Amino acid sequence: MNEREKAGRNNKSAYSRRRKAAIRRRQVMRCKCIIGLCTLLISIGAAASVFGNLKVNADDTKQLYKYYTDVRVERGDTLYDIAAANMSEGYDSIQDYLKEVRVINSVYTDDIYYGQTLVVPYYSEELK
Repeated sequence: MNEREKAGRNNKSAYSRRRKAAIRRRQVMRCKCIIGLCTLLISIGAAASVFGNLKVNADDTKQLYKYYTDVRVERGDTLYDIAAANMSEGYDSIQDYLKEVRVINSVYTDDIYYGQTLVVPYYSEELK
């Protein structure tokens, strides 16, 4: 075998190795794409399942609408009495409700006066 044939054979061998490597890279890339696509589809399915359940649970709760009304302070009324009489569901505690009433009316102490009008919030299921 002469030098030219050996060089040709080595050339074919190198070409064959490069071609096999390129084929292998495409196969690996194809496999990664398939795995990524499957992972994406599973993630979308899981998210749809979770959010689907949240929607069903959200339909079970009743819708509350927030409104405001005014209350005239009578003799002997305290801010706490007015809050207790007007607080509706939607508040965690009477203290939270009292804070909101104070902020709405710019009342920074518990001092209120006969004849004073206070704006108080309340929640209702009825849309007005």
